Amino acid sequence: VDRLAFFRAFGGDGAVEEAVRVAQARGSDEQIALEWAAKARSLVKKVGFPWLSEHASLQIQRDIEEVGMVMTKMLPDAEEIQLRLELRGENVCCRWHQDFYTCRAIITYNGWGTMYAEHDNVNFGKLANFCCNADILRDSSQVLSADAGDVLFMKGKLFPSAANGLVHKSPERRYHPDGAIMTRLCLKFDVA
Repeated sequence: VDRLAFFRAFGGDGAVEEAVRVAQARGSDEQIALEWAAKARSLVKKVGFPWLSEHASLQIQRDIEEVGMVMTKMLPDAEEIQLRLELRGENVCCRWHQDFYTCRAIITYNGWGTMYAEHDNVNFGKLANFCCNADILRDSSQVLSADAGDVLFMKGKLFPSAANGLVHKSPERRYHPDGAIMTRLCLKFDVA
């Protein structure tokens, strides 16, 4: 994955994207599955060989198809789901925060996954006032995190329910012994 970042295989911003217009594909599960499969192939093709191994390409495509179908069923009113495959190195958000979208599903393929906290462990006053990370959580030993390969579904602040806006952050940056950043490969499904 570090080689992908070094050679800018995903372009200058380290990401490739596809928009899936799920509202247009509604009608049958077969139509929706075909739309997700087409977008999965298109997204992986944007990176292509030799940057992604055949195994990694197939896994990413399978994840897009499976998670995409689940999200489509969970969010029947969603018009569009934005897919983003990105390289995360120095460009990570290490501050505790809530996102202003409806929801996100994220898969980290290597390294540490997204860190998150239960609501009763968060001092929302400190979070709202942009205090330092150490002041936002009541007990830092209670931080949870997704593992590589896990699918983490996060409600955003715009999710239509009383319990919304998972407080989360990227894991701390990790470095190789030579000082080079360890790059993570992440797949995101965002619903605005």
